[in-house]
Amino acid sequence: MQKYLPILRSRRERRLAKQRTSSNRARGALLSVGMVFSIVLAALILLGAFAYADVTRDLPSVEILPRLLNPPNGLLLEPTHVYDRTGLQLLFTFSPTDTPRRYIPINEQNPQHIPANLIESVVAVADPRFWSHSGYSIQGFNDPESHPTIAQKLVSELILYNEEPSTRRAVRERILAAQITAQFDRTQISFRQFQYLHKHH
Repeated sequence: MQKYLPILRSRRERRLAKQRTSSNRARGALLSVGMVFSIVLAALILLGAFAYADVTRDLPSVEILPRLLNPPNGLLLEPTHVYDRTGLQLLFTFSPTDTPRRYIPINEQNPQHIPANLIESVVAVADPRFWSHSGYSIQGFNDPESHPTIAQKLVSELILYNEEPSTRRAVRERILAAQITAQFDRTQISFRQFQYLHKHH
């Protein structure tokens, strides 16, 4: 038995040496993969930062929205466009200079107020998930002409109206829609949308 001990020890040492080599290789491979992943992640973060800076460059402030929809004198600043039932054929345009018009208040104490159920109906049709989402939707992102939420419609028509449809504009629209929803009360947003729809249809 004694004569086999050196042979057994030698085999055991060779086996341990192979295990150590395999372990070192696996550790080295993991370190390499980790380094490559870290470099790729850092590059993606930098690219994302540059892309975000480009998208948000010259981004208008949402503070302009109340001034656009609720001027101090209460007069409508934009013309009212009347369309046919398809919403495509323009029938008539009421110009603010020709026919001065005022906003209809939402306050129920005013005799000429807008009924709350009418506003709720407009919200239900225009944006069924209005009370639960964050103001924007990922749906329709590939279609720059799509504005699936009320906040996005307001941004598109009143803030980014002079920007050509593009993916960049779609991203900017969603950023501003999220800011509007975070900054303004949802009741105000729905009322603003009703005002805008009332002026244009």
